Amino acid sequence: MELTTRIQGPVAVIGDVHGQTDKLLSLLEKLQKLPDYDERWLVFIGDFVDRGPDSKGAVDLFLNVARKHPKTTAICGNPLGCAVGAAVLDVVNTPEVLAGVKARHQRFKAELERIGERYGLFEQVRGAGLLIGAVLAPAWKGRAKDVQLAAEAQGLLVLQAGPDVIRLAPSLVIGEAEISEGLARFERAAASLAQP
Repeated sequence: MELTTRIQGPVAVIGDVHGQTDKLLSLLEKLQKLPDYDERWLVFIGDFVDRGPDSKGAVDLFLNVARKHPKTTAICGNPLGCAVGAAVLDVVNTPEVLAGVKARHQRFKAELERIGERYGLFEQVRGAGLLIGAVLAPAWKGRAKDVQLAAEAQGLLVLQAGPDVIRLAPSLVIGEAEISEGLARFERAAASLAQP
């Protein structure tokens, strides 16, 4: 989805929606009754999400309007983020990418389980897609920060999901060579922690 950066003609500026889908829908219905609606630009500014009851509904409504009404654009706040997100979804929501995510998940899970078993590091590897959590074994409880720092020393960024879980969140389109390199670095980090 491309957002227009220059407009000319009548404009309706729609400010912060904040998940107020019902109010946005009501406003859009009123705008559609205007005689110049087809020529009118709808310019969304500010935030769609945060604080309101239906953030997802507000984003979905914006995307639907943007697809149906060509003179729709967004600036500032998270409308631009929503447009970027929609463009990303167009790329990643394909059968090829989704199948690749499943295959990569299995590879990460198997390798992390192997590393966990070799060094007694993890009691469980869980997650969906490429958002992976490795639960520290009882001997390592409370030491997620130590694991994170050891990985960092190897040039690898991992996250903490509390004191007992290491989280990996690689790109959905990460290459096989990058996976191999990252897992090798993680194993070196685990080995350095396991040394007395």
